[in-house]
Amino acid sequence: MKNLNIRTLFLSIIGSLGSYLGCVRTDPTPPTDYLKYPLDVKAVELPDGSVRLSWNAIKSADFLEYRVIKNTGDSVPYIEGEAIKTLNKVSPNLELAKLTENADSTFFVDSFSIPATKTFLRVFAVLKGRNISSRNVEMSVKTDAKEMLLNPNDVLYIPEDRRIVIADKVNSKLGIFDIPTNNPLSITPNITFNANTEIAYGRWNNQTELYIPNNFQLTVRNLNTNVNTTFLPFFAFDGLFYEKTKNVLFTVRSQPATILLTSRAALTNTFNSFSTYAQFTFSTQRVQTLYSLRQAPANNEAIALSITNNNADVIWFKYDAAVQNVTKVGGLNTFLINITKRPFAIAPDNQGFITSGKGLIFNRNMALIDSLKLPEPEIRYPDMIFSNDKAFLYAVRNAVERREKYVDVYAYPTYKFVRSIPFKSTPLRIFQDGEYLILVGRSPNTPLKTMIEKVKL
Repeated sequence: MKNLNIRTLFLSIIGSLGSYLGCVRTDPTPPTDYLKYPLDVKAVELPDGSVRLSWNAIKSADFLEYRVIKNTGDSVPYIEGEAIKTLNKVSPNLELAKLTENADSTFFVDSFSIPATKTFLRVFAVLKGRNISSRNVEMSVKTDAKEMLLNPNDVLYIPEDRRIVIADKVNSKLGIFDIPTNNPLSITPNITFNANTEIAYGRWNNQTELYIPNNFQLTVRNLNTNVNTTFLPFFAFDGLFYEKTKNVLFTVRSQPATILLTSRAALTNTFNSFSTYAQFTFSTQRVQTLYSLRQAPANNEAIALSITNNNADVIWFKYDAAVQNVTKVGGLNTFLINITKRPFAIAPDNQGFITSGKGLIFNRNMALIDSLKLPEPEIRYPDMIFSNDKAFLYAVRNAVERREKYVDVYAYPTYKFVRSIPFKSTPLRIFQDGEYLILVGRSPNTPLKTMIEKVKL
């Protein structure tokens, strides 16, 4: 029995060596020899946003020094022997954050505060002939976060103005947020929305306009003059987008399912009816459905999407250079395949689209070919976008049972998982503004407030 207790105690000690705080991450492929991790590192975030690392002292005649190694973009690998003195030969991103020969100096406060990109720290004790280390400590990503007193139901990003538009449909409010200054600009009350239809934006006469549908009317709000103009179309429409290079408004309605193209120049007088450029009616298996439109990145193409319970219609169409003829490229009628209006992202080369909270991948022929290999099985994505350089997919997730919120990064076109970027809010939409990711969601402290976060890529 005595031997059994000793063995149990020994296993317990080994297990404690492998324990770590929530901010300490295990290496992707740690060495099997646990003795390479005898430094029990702890990380505490200080009120100023910096992080204090502390670890147990190494009492050994062979002790030479402690080295705290920093790596930007990935974890710090285990470093053997003399290689720890020439970090650039191990990896160009490795950096010596602290060096001390005092065996009792067992703490380090980072001087770079919370980093703007994913960063790891690892503590090494250098002994004669060998190095021992802690596990990696992952630093939180710094975000510039601001809040607005709005319940975000629909969100737009306007790259020309570098602004975020937030529609609070429940409380009939419209909010504008300025990205360069990181500040709210205005909140406008008494705006009437259609709860089921997304708002859109366009550029007309070198000014930015919002297109706000509400049943049989369309409100056009000039964001430069803050003037509203109301138009009465001859049909109730379900979705719209503005083709900025052609100055044409695309709208879609159901019963019958019809896409109409209207020149912005035709909207000249208040309460004027639409004068259509082109009209395209397509068959659908759905009844009493609401459609939305998604503009494809290239080749004068777009997708009309309708969801009813577990069924979906997807119509891929293209239009000519004059924007007067619409042609169907392909169609998809599905049953029990989880296609969603959001997330829904069309690939940057127009070779397919990705949809649903689990990331279902469809090719251009409307065939379901794959799904994202999620880092955690319970993940659900409320929104996803392709990066401006067409190299990545950014998918914002919300793990309800966890404090952390993340943007998961996948390589394109392989859809291989790359890394995660932590944020703070309960996410709703994600955008890319140059070298920044913009996350718009609900405040974790006040759900009826909108939180806008900006992090540098």
